[in-house]
Amino acid sequence: MLGIVGVLVLVGPWDVLGDPEVLASVPGQLALLGMTASYGIGLAWLRRFGVGGGIDPTTVATVQLTLAAVLMLLVAPVIATGPVRLDWRIGAAMVALGAVGTGLAYAWNTRLVGAWGAGRASTVTYLTPVVGVALGVLVLGEPLRWNEPVGGLVVLLGIALASGLIGSRRRSVPAPAGEQGAAAAGR
Repeated sequence: MLGIVGVLVLVGPWDVLGDPEVLASVPGQLALLGMTASYGIGLAWLRRFGVGGGIDPTTVATVQLTLAAVLMLLVAPVIATGPVRLDWRIGAAMVALGAVGTGLAYAWNTRLVGAWGAGRASTVTYLTPVVGVALGVLVLGEPLRWNEPVGGLVVLLGIALASGLIGSRRRSVPAPAGEQGAAAAGR
């Protein structure tokens, strides 16, 4: 919940309430919320049936992306609205974004889900708006408003709490019955 509050502070919805352009984008915003919910469900499914089933995380990521690429190849000719232009620069950009930006990211994310679990691995998604704001300021020269660093700090605090980096008390795990007697005898 703290991560969600941080993202809301970072975005600053109070600046655009009542703006007709923002109100017109509500269907797109609802689609993004649906995408986010699907991402969360997908991570839980991945933990239970993918990497939780003992399958290599890189194999899971490779199969996911290959199936998605095949589906896009089947659908693209039907949904294309204009002529397609493809040259070496476009092809190189597609390979770079697909292999590095998506391929390595999926393999890394799948390994995170296997190692951390779906709940902890999903906390990294809260960093997306923080990185977006930082890139907007650094690369595009966008002005930094007060709420953006404050929201970013709240997001980082939420991630730290959800990941157990701060605020969690470690419980001691009791030793098996046979070891308890041996430990007591050694005192």
